[in-house]
Amino acid sequence: MLDISLLHLCIALGGLCLLYLFSRWTTQQSGLRGPPSPSIFWGVSKMLHQALDPGHLYEAWAKEYGLVYQITAALGTPQVIVCDSKAIAYIFSKDAFTFVRTPGFRAVVEVLIGKGILWAEGESHKRQRKGLNPAFSNSAVQALTGTFFDVAHKIKASWDVILDSHPTDSEVIIEVQEWMNRAAIDCIGIAGFSHDFNAVGGESSAAIDALKSFNEAQFSGLSLLSHLLQFFIPPLGRLPSRRNLLYRNLSQFSERILGDLLATTRRERDEILEEKEVKTSAIGLLIKAERSEGNLHIDEEEVMAQMKTILIAGFDPPATTLVWVLIELSRRLDIQAQLREELNHFPNADPSWEKLQTSFPLLDAVVSEVLRLHPSPPEMTRMAGEDTVLPLNTPIIDANGRSIDQIPISKGTLITLPTQYLNSLPATWGSDAKEFNPYRWLKGSNKATEENVAHRRLLSFGDGTRICLGKAFTLAEMKAVIMVLIRSYSFELPNGPNTKIERHSSLLPRPKIAGQDGAKVPLRVRRNNNGGSWIRDIYV
Repeated sequence: MLDISLLHLCIALGGLCLLYLFSRWTTQQSGLRGPPSPSIFWGVSKMLHQALDPGHLYEAWAKEYGLVYQITAALGTPQVIVCDSKAIAYIFSKDAFTFVRTPGFRAVVEVLIGKGILWAEGESHKRQRKGLNPAFSNSAVQALTGTFFDVAHKIKASWDVILDSHPTDSEVIIEVQEWMNRAAIDCIGIAGFSHDFNAVGGESSAAIDALKSFNEAQFSGLSLLSHLLQFFIPPLGRLPSRRNLLYRNLSQFSERILGDLLATTRRERDEILEEKEVKTSAIGLLIKAERSEGNLHIDEEEVMAQMKTILIAGFDPPATTLVWVLIELSRRLDIQAQLREELNHFPNADPSWEKLQTSFPLLDAVVSEVLRLHPSPPEMTRMAGEDTVLPLNTPIIDANGRSIDQIPISKGTLITLPTQYLNSLPATWGSDAKEFNPYRWLKGSNKATEENVAHRRLLSFGDGTRICLGKAFTLAEMKAVIMVLIRSYSFELPNGPNTKIERHSSLLPRPKIAGQDGAKVPLRVRRNNNGGSWIRDIYV
């Protein structure tokens, strides 16, 4: 009897799910053209997820169907792809209320992080962001620049020990992804929580191990299936797949270690009179907001969610981008040498925050170019929270053969901005838009991109009211680490500039050297002042 009841329950739930999906499908038809679906079940979702560069697919579809078109995602769900500049500007201008995070994304974030700033919408997001703004302001980042350099010098000290331990070798193979992970966790630990995880020094913790587990795991089968589908059916995020279990472990471990930090900071705040450092750190601001009774008040659940958000957001994107910087400079040894020459204007000292922003144009250009080519994440998806009309800069032909310059968007429609593709449009960035060319950011080097040089029109950090809160923090951190490492060492790919790079599915997509087990990027590292030839691989 029990088996029959469970069977009937499963059938009923399955029927309700199909009715829900059918109703959403029938109400979200946009009347746009788009590519045919290769799979009734997957649509094009699996194809996009597994592509090393999804931008190639978006580009091919845009050429055939125009700058706004419709694709069929998993379970037959319609999804509007927007590449038109006017439409994109409109979406970001309405990002707080009209275009919101999708239920699937919010469900994943709630499991992993909680109801913090990444989960919040509308007035709740506005309130949470206002409370955190001081911790990531330019003045706060200016005060933290010395911390970023300290972490970079700790890496250098560790690498010098490694090189010294192999005196017969002029080069060693160092797995840089692991070290950039350590750098990122130490930077966000000290800057965000006034706590030194000392990951660069070799210490470990449950949170660090949980973060690392995503780089080492390979996802397939049920994990891949539930990951892709939960963005369309949020309850699937509760399935005990490998990825979901890692999400939960990371959440639990992060909460445990951050809870200890929070308790310690609360005690210190109560015991000391001088609270300047506590007030200006992210954790100090969160405690202040928790204890306030005004509009900025946040409860204990939000405090923990914000801390986990800061930890994970301060770990994955900066670490991944730093690895891409080293990869791209290893592909272009000439640019690496020119950057080193620029940075050697400060051979034995670290510049101030002001000089870091203004005195190293090629460093700034290299960082901007890597962010352009390798945004993290490579695309952004929103859902229309209300009926609206999307204006277009370039008219398109709709499914009925009519030329239109605006598109009615119904509530619930999923809209994706393919950031990686948009950051490499030839019309915006020139004929070499897909190539690593930092010189495009230097004034006067390319007339077609001078407007972009002036305004830094990258979508890598988003835009509008939800632009990445940690943008200035991330840029300063990356520049400090790159400066110390490029001044000190030369980097080459293990099999030369044409070494194949693949995509590893982690919290966010990460690069890996083809054939490596997990997200590993071993590079050949040599001191700049040493000559000699490479003798053998030494993995560290």
